Amino acid sequence: MNTVTVLDQSRVGKKGFPMHSAAFPEIALPTKEILASEATPEQAVDPKQALMLYAADKRWQKETGGFEFNGLHIATDDRSKIMIAGAREAAKGNPDFTTPWATSTGEIALLDAAKIIAISDAVGAHVNNVFGIYAQVLPLILDGTITDQTHIDTAFA
Repeated sequence: MNTVTVLDQSRVGKKGFPMHSAAFPEIALPTKEILASEATPEQAVDPKQALMLYAADKRWQKETGGFEFNGLHIATDDRSKIMIAGAREAAKGNPDFTTPWATSTGEIALLDAAKIIAISDAVGAHVNNVFGIYAQVLPLILDGTITDQTHIDTAFA
């Protein structure tokens, strides 16, 4: 399990940790370990860690935010990706396969096997692209090239 050290807000203002701890640099901040997937950039103690958490959140937002494909908005949340994968399996086994598909904008599109497979391929490319950007951003955070969130926003734009 990947954990990170974050500020333990429940202990700030309690014995040994004044409410305005930042005014007392000689006092260590109260910290705790939590799962990285549960941490927010605001909780991070280390600036690079905050940027890494921000990048992870940006990656997730971009991955699950959907995209346009041949005039249809394709949802890419986890449920949608599972539904697309299931439709692809049905389409692979039956070239005459068709299905009414509700897009994330609420319209219904009748999709045939070729369109389902093309959408599935596009979803895979979308996810791979987002993870590729994330893989490029992380080392740049660690080596100090990326120093603020705007660099991360630009990378994922």
